[in-house]
Amino acid sequence: MVFRVTQNLSYESAQQQVQGAYSRLYTSQLLVARGKRISKPSDDPNAISRLLDFKNRHGELQRYSQNASQGRAFVDSAAASLQEASTLIQQAREAVIQGLNGTLSASDHDTVATAVDGFLQDLISLANSKVGARFVFGGTATDQPPYELVRDASGQERVVYHGDDGRIVSEVGPSLSFETNIPGGEIFRHGARGATSYSGVTGVRAGLGTDNGVGVDELIARHGATALSGGSGLALGASSTTADTILGSHVIDIDAVAGTIALDGGPAQSFTGTETDYVLKGTDGELVHLDLTGLSAGFQGQVTATGMGDLSIDGGRTWTAISFSSNDRVVDSLNGSTLNVDTSAIRRAGTDSVSYGGTLDIFSALVAIRDGLRNADSTSDVGAALNRVRSYLDEFDAGHNRLLEGLSELGSLSSRLESAESRVDDLDVRLQELISKTEDVDISEAVIQMQQNETAYQSALLVTSRVNQLSLMNYL
Repeated sequence: MVFRVTQNLSYESAQQQVQGAYSRLYTSQLLVARGKRISKPSDDPNAISRLLDFKNRHGELQRYSQNASQGRAFVDSAAASLQEASTLIQQAREAVIQGLNGTLSASDHDTVATAVDGFLQDLISLANSKVGARFVFGGTATDQPPYELVRDASGQERVVYHGDDGRIVSEVGPSLSFETNIPGGEIFRHGARGATSYSGVTGVRAGLGTDNGVGVDELIARHGATALSGGSGLALGASSTTADTILGSHVIDIDAVAGTIALDGGPAQSFTGTETDYVLKGTDGELVHLDLTGLSAGFQGQVTATGMGDLSIDGGRTWTAISFSSNDRVVDSLNGSTLNVDTSAIRRAGTDSVSYGGTLDIFSALVAIRDGLRNADSTSDVGAALNRVRSYLDEFDAGHNRLLEGLSELGSLSSRLESAESRVDDLDVRLQELISKTEDVDISEAVIQMQQNETAYQSALLVTSRVNQLSLMNYL
């Protein structure tokens, strides 16, 4: 059988050759334009599964890198705030040292106290630093300022912490997580509890029990009533109930012949015997009001004056009767804290500043220093008051050291996060290389292939044009 090639077959064959060449040229042009050899699963079914796995891992690495970067920004911001706080603390300390100069006047002490108050406000502001909308020292409670200066119901100013002790943990690598914060409660915390001390205004001392108050408090000792031993004709003055300040047992030395009277061995005061509300003052500033009109003529001897009273550490909301023993337990009705007081040597009514040793955080220390400087000149012994302020510097320095420890820990966290971010970025670079080898085309090879396909296409067009030119004259 003879197969006859017709003109139509020639045309169809030439057309198929042109279409095939153009299809190959178009495919090679798309490869060069996209730079990718895989655009759909059918392009390479074996490679597509590997490529999808590579891209999923790339997404994870991007998330790890972002977590590490954001965590480091959070940590570095906290470290910068603490660094600034440390500088501020050093400036505050220098101001306090100047304020403790014994030659300064009351107005000078008040000026330094005002400066200390400014440092306190600035330190609170730094403790409330934030990154974006997140507060860095609130633990996991990042949506509200962690520190606030408040005046409690007893009239005491305190800095309260509204955050928590939670740590924020970020995943920064496969099976690798780091903490990205330190709660302010750890950085600005107080130390281990020590002995409780008093400013010495009233004569009270630390009792036998364990106190659980924190920071600085105020113990108010008030006078209630005075009683006199008999036999001398001495009586209480008209203002005794409201104006006496003696507490405990006191000795009044009377010499009616010489016309002198003294309290607890203090300076002798003159009298005439006509006084109905005579003010007798002791060596510690304690007062007793006396009626001397009934004093026995020529009396020479001693009279015992006993002052009864009460104690309060909640601003006078509740009172505990003074037992003049080694331990009176006084409770703060506002927060439930207890103070154990030795009242066996109490001498007079007044307000004692109470320092719960070791429990002053850096804010409480600043408050105590500020108030101590302001009130120093209102006490009978300015030097002793300034020495007490000086003792607060130890707590202040301890708080500064704890802050520096937090700064050091933040530096370590930042370094670890930076290393983790670097490792993740290196892994991502290698993974990108694998992705590129899997889906990207070799441009030089693709261009050569495109040029070859273009030449083949042009050749097919040329051949087809010659076929179309055949006529009857070509066969004659």
